[in-house]
Amino acid sequence: IARRFDEDPEVVHGIEAHHNEVEPRTVLAVIVQAADTVSAARPGARRETLEGYVKRLERLEAIAMEFSGVNEVFALQAGREVRVIVDPVSVSSKDVIAFLVHRQLAPVDQRTIAKVLSSIRSFYRYLAEEGLVEQNPADQVDYPRQKNRLPRVLNRENLERFFSCIDTVTPVGLRDRALFELIYSCGLRISEAVYLLPEQVFLSQGIIRVTGKGGKERLVPLGEVAVYWLGKYLTEARSGLMKGKTGNEPLFISQL
Repeated sequence: IARRFDEDPEVVHGIEAHHNEVEPRTVLAVIVQAADTVSAARPGARRETLEGYVKRLERLEAIAMEFSGVNEVFALQAGREVRVIVDPVSVSSKDVIAFLVHRQLAPVDQRTIAKVLSSIRSFYRYLAEEGLVEQNPADQVDYPRQKNRLPRVLNRENLERFFSCIDTVTPVGLRDRALFELIYSCGLRISEAVYLLPEQVFLSQGIIRVTGKGGKERLVPLGEVAVYWLGKYLTEARSGLMKGKTGNEPLFISQL
C-alpha cells in the first residue's frame, strides 16, 4: 500500500523489514524493528491505557513499601524490575542472605554473588566510617564457594591457523609472531611477555629470565620455533621499530 501511494522508498523498506519480509538494510528499518521488539516485550502495553498502566506500577510499588525498612520503591520496565531503597540501619544479616539467595535464583553465578557481597560490605564499611551505622551486617555472611574452572585452550589446528594469519612480511608482523610464539612456547602471562627486556633473553642458551608476580624471577626454556622467530624479530624488525624511541625499551616495541 505504501509503495502504491508513492511513499518514500526508505519508509517502504522499513515496513517490509518490520514484517520480516526482507532483511533490514537501513538505519530506519533497524530502529523500527527494535522499537517493535521493545513494545512486544511488554504484554498488553499496546492496548493498555496510560491510566491503567500507571496504576499497575503504583500498586506494585505500594506492595514493596509495605515491608519495614523500605524508604523508596521504583518500578521499572513495565514492572519487570523493582528497585528498592532501604534504610541501611534496618538491614540485618538475614536480609543480606535473603538478597543473595534471591540473586542466586535469578540465576547468577557464584563469582557475581561474591562481587555483590563485596560491594555490600564495602558500602557498610563506608557507612561505619561515617558514623551512620554501628555494625556491618555483611561481615557475618560467608563468601560463596566458587567452582574451579579449567582454562579453555586452542587445539593444534586452530593455533596453526592463528599463526598463519600474522603477516610476517612487515616489522610489526614479525614482532607479533615472535611475541605469540614466545607466549605459547613458555606459557607466559601477557604481562610477563610485554615487560620482558632484551637482556633477559639468551637465545644461544635457549632460555629467558622472566620476572613474575611479586618480583620473583625464574628461568624458562625456549622452544626451537620460538628461538627462530625471536632471532628473526631481533635481527630484522626491532631496530626499525625502535626509531623515535629511547634505548630503555622492552623487548617487544609498541607502536603507541
